Amino acid sequence: MPPRAGCGPGRQTVSTLAEGSGDEPDIKCSRFLLDGTAFDLAVRITTPDGESATIFIEVKYSEDMMGPAARIRDRYDEAARAVHLYNDPESPLLRSLALEQLWREHMLAQLAVDHGITSRAVFVAIGPRLNRRVMTAFRVYQNELIHLEHQDTDRAGFEPITLETFVDAINAAGATELALSLWRRYLDFERVYELSLQEIGCQPLPNSAKESPSAPEKSTTPPLLDRSRRVTSSRASRPHRQTTNAAASATPTDAREFWPDAAATNSAIAFSTSLE
Repeated sequence: MPPRAGCGPGRQTVSTLAEGSGDEPDIKCSRFLLDGTAFDLAVRITTPDGESATIFIEVKYSEDMMGPAARIRDRYDEAARAVHLYNDPESPLLRSLALEQLWREHMLAQLAVDHGITSRAVFVAIGPRLNRRVMTAFRVYQNELIHLEHQDTDRAGFEPITLETFVDAINAAGATELALSLWRRYLDFERVYELSLQEIGCQPLPNSAKESPSAPEKSTTPPLLDRSRRVTSSRASRPHRQTTNAAASATPTDAREFWPDAAATNSAIAFSTSLE
């Protein structure tokens, strides 16, 4: 069954969803994170089993995952233990600049289920494949989660996907013009590269070979993108968290360069960089 209409434009708070569910305003915030954490989008759907559910979405594009971060609150620690999502709810990595927003939003999605705002939920994180910091953050965060086989069945899943896969899915669903528009605007880096070269006088664009940026482009669909470049194809196939001495002794210089505050948590970062 196709999704029903979601919430209005702008970042979506659980309180926004609660307003349509008959909840009393004075109890909304106290059950959640007390900080105004919000998603980019919340889409209410009906599952093939006829059950209502919500897809909570966070989209990253050019972010470097270096903050600014929310002030760590005691409520975060309480929620991390209560949601039963993490191998170690006290993990410093969850509170790092790179992961803390993913941590807060995933907890919020689970609290929405626990408090009856929605019966089921999934937290989807979308980012461009070529943004290495975003992709690595998704991998590191995913490794902090309890493996699917050991989670309760009512836990909100975490599904990271690339922006390329998202646009490809729109195209495959038949919305070709929308997919092409998104691809041109956010993913056609060849045009940006060539125009940049032209701007600095290196390798100008041949007049006969390229269209003007302002001219209408021919009606072609974006190339089918390699689905294997998804961050993960299935949470069920995700490896267990690595805790061996070998992993702990690794030196993932690229991840440390991204997030100096995460240097103490070598095992998780070493696991993430081994996936690249």
